[in-house]
Amino acid sequence: MSETLTFDPIWEEKYSQGHSQRYPWDAVVSFVFRHYPHHKPRHEVRILEVGCGTGSNLWFAAREGFCVSGIDASHSAVKYAQKRFAEDNLTGDFRTGTFNQLPFENNYFDLVIDRGAITCCGLSVAQQTVAEIRRVLQTGGKFFFNPYSDRHSSYVSGRPGSDGLTLDISAGTLVGVGQICL
Repeated sequence: MSETLTFDPIWEEKYSQGHSQRYPWDAVVSFVFRHYPHHKPRHEVRILEVGCGTGSNLWFAAREGFCVSGIDASHSAVKYAQKRFAEDNLTGDFRTGTFNQLPFENNYFDLVIDRGAITCCGLSVAQQTVAEIRRVLQTGGKFFFNPYSDRHSSYVSGRPGSDGLTLDISAGTLVGVGQICL
């Protein structure tokens, strides 16, 4: 496997084998309720999740009446999210793609969420992705960014890779996540 991938294929493998999260992360729920523009009706508030996986965070937001979009490089994850939304009669725009080339209009979203996805890219891709998020985020919009630190207990068990990545983590809670930038 190349050490400069924008997407680690381990995630497609995990999602194609049924890996999913049913419920949203509590930090995302708090972020959304704290930072959405309260002067707008919820159905007009646009939320994007970069690295949406199977859509659990967006599922919560859609159930609360927000307009949601998600992008993930895993076809299996996006397919799962679309199926779950259809089963629950929810609307969401899910796309397969890379984070550093977001297929959305400028100044479109009120909130953007990243809960541990950009950290799976190297530093150069992460910088490109943050520039893309800035492009699609409205002036005054908010960005939830949840990376991992190089103080994480798993950091010392991996080996250094290119572009700031840590590879082959063998201990701690990040075993099996593939490449990660700590």
